[in-house]
Amino acid sequence: MFEMRSSMLSARVALASVIIAATLCVQLSEARHSLVPRGVSATCQEGLNPSGNGMLCLTAPGQSYSCSRCNSGDDNGIFSRMHWVHCSANNNPGGVGHGDVTIVETSYFNVNHDTKLIGVQGREEGGSSQTYYTCPMSSNLQRPTCTDCSKL
Repeated sequence: MFEMRSSMLSARVALASVIIAATLCVQLSEARHSLVPRGVSATCQEGLNPSGNGMLCLTAPGQSYSCSRCNSGDDNGIFSRMHWVHCSANNNPGGVGHGDVTIVETSYFNVNHDTKLIGVQGREEGGSSQTYYTCPMSSNLQRPTCTDCSKL
């Protein structure tokens, strides 16, 4: 009888050891998985342009990131709805005005520090299609922030 209890106890101890070892392995693998970098955030001070399936975020001269998601500078706003003010249309077939227009839909933008202007591809309020605009830097200080980025 004692031998039977002893072997049952040994079996239970062995089973408990296996369960504990398996649990530790799973916990360690999950901890390691959570340490994998998820990508960094980047504020696009110099420009934001389409690039393949993502966006090319220009953070400073000569510094760029490939990103998958971008906002309008407001955490809740999407980049394509980013607004620009006091803009002028350049050869604007789809627009309604030529000066002091507000851009309400954005495809991309690039900053030119020499001219103090921002080049924006977008659609103005009341316009029928996208075209190219120039907007003063002094009136348009907001910049988009992107997530899930990798430095190029």
